[in-house]
Amino acid sequence: MVRVHSGVQKKVLALYRKALQTAISKGPENRQQNVEFVRNEFRKHADLKRKDFRTIEYLIRNGEKQIKLMSMPGVSTVKTFKPR
Repeated sequence: MVRVHSGVQKKVLALYRKALQTAISKGPENRQQNVEFVRNEFRKHADLKRKDFRTIEYLIRNGEKQIKLMSMPGVSTVKTFKPR
């Protein structure tokens, strides 16, 4: 049976693929750490309700910004920032 995804689900899946591709493209020395970071960021928000469009759209925009930063030439690894 073919599963039909909504527009928002397609955006999230495309963002996930793009984030993984960017993480993998950063080189073999940090690949594992970068891929784990991407997976953990998506898992962190896996329990969001499907109807919470405002939060989902915000997270998509935020993810796109992170991908843009991650794809910059000087960036080799990605870590979670935890304020003191």
